[in-house]
Amino acid sequence: MIDMDADMVKIITCSRDLLAMSLKDALQADAGAFEQLPLGTKRAIFLSGMSGAEVQEVVSAYHDSGLPRSMWAAAVPANYDRSLGALVEDIYGDHQLMMQLEKEAVERKAAQQ
Repeated sequence: MIDMDADMVKIITCSRDLLAMSLKDALQADAGAFEQLPLGTKRAIFLSGMSGAEVQEVVSAYHDSGLPRSMWAAAVPANYDRSLGALVEDIYGDHQLMMQLEKEAVERKAAQQ
């Protein structure tokens, strides 16, 4: 975020304790000390309070940085009371479904040629 001149953005890394909290409570938690995650750890990033252009800039900068792949979601009021752990699982389920549908579409297109 510093490279983007966005050092005013609060970054909260998720601990096991935060996974049990609601999204609302997790977003209000103190930013703890950074902890390096083991290779292969699922990564999900929730963005809150940003315009569409800001979201696009953050996602692009993240991808350009070479950091591991991550799933992205917006924090919306309808999900504030759900547990962060449940939301992460839902995001990964949706991602897996999208990847499967994309794979099937590629396979159908290849079979037609």
